[in-house]
Amino acid sequence: FFTVTGQNQQWGLRQGNWTLGLSGYDRPTIAILDSGVDSRHEEWDDPGLLVAPRSTIRRTNKAEDGSDRGHGTHVAGIAAAPANGVGIVGVAPASANPGVPGVSKVIPVQIADARGISQDSTMIAGIRWAVNNGAKVVNISSGGPGASIAFQDTINWAYRRGALVVASVGNEGLDDNLVNFPAGYDHVIGVGALCDGTVVVPECPTPYGRARFSNFNYSVDVMAPGVNIVSTVPLAIQERQVAPGYAFKDGTSMAA
Repeated sequence: FFTVTGQNQQWGLRQGNWTLGLSGYDRPTIAILDSGVDSRHEEWDDPGLLVAPRSTIRRTNKAEDGSDRGHGTHVAGIAAAPANGVGIVGVAPASANPGVPGVSKVIPVQIADARGISQDSTMIAGIRWAVNNGAKVVNISSGGPGASIAFQDTINWAYRRGALVVASVGNEGLDDNLVNFPAGYDHVIGVGALCDGTVVVPECPTPYGRARFSNFNYSVDVMAPGVNIVSTVPLAIQERQVAPGYAFKDGTSMAA
C-alpha cells in the first residue's frame, strides 16, 4: 500500500481486508474510459501494461491524459495500478506478464476533454473500441442526465459480448440527486461513494457511511470508497498532492 510518513494511505483496501490473492489469476482486460492515462507515470511505464490506446475525441490511437486534474490517470490507478513495489496498488493490479495475479492489461480510452467533458458519442465509440479490443470490464467515471436509445443499445451490445460496464452515479446528492447515465442504464453497475473513518460535516457525518455528495437514487447498485482516495496523477498535478505523481481525490468516480 502507498505510505506517507509510515502510514497506510489506501484505507479502502485496508478496510476491506484486501490482499493480492483476492485479485485472482488471469483476470480479464479492463478499459478505463476517461481523460486518458499518463503512460510516462512510474506506475504505467512498463511496456505491455497499457494496450490499444484510443482517443474517441481526436480519433487517434493515443490516450495520454490531457485533463487539468489528471482524472483518468487517478481512476486507472485505483482500478489497476500494478503491484510493482512502486507507489500504490490497484484493486485488481495490472500485469504485463501472463500468470501474475491481477488484470492482464489496461485499455486507456480518452473520451473526455481537458475540462473533463465527455459526450454520449465519445462514450459510445469508446465502449465499442474497448470491447472490440478485448475488454471485459469497462469503467466509465463520467455521465450526465438524459437517456439515449443508441447508448442503451451499445450497452446491450457489450453485455451480449460478455463485457461488464461500471459507472459512477454522480456527485449531486446534496443538490438535485439526478439519475445520471450511463449509470442509470440496464446492464450497468452504478457505484456510489462511501466516506472514510473521519467525520467531516456536512459531507461525511457518519464514519464509513454514504458520502452526502453521492447520488442515492435507483441508479446505485453498490457503494465503494470514494473519499480521500490516493492514486496516480500526472506529475504536473499538484492539487492535494501527497508525493510527486500521487494525490487524493473524492467522488463517485473514485468509487467506480
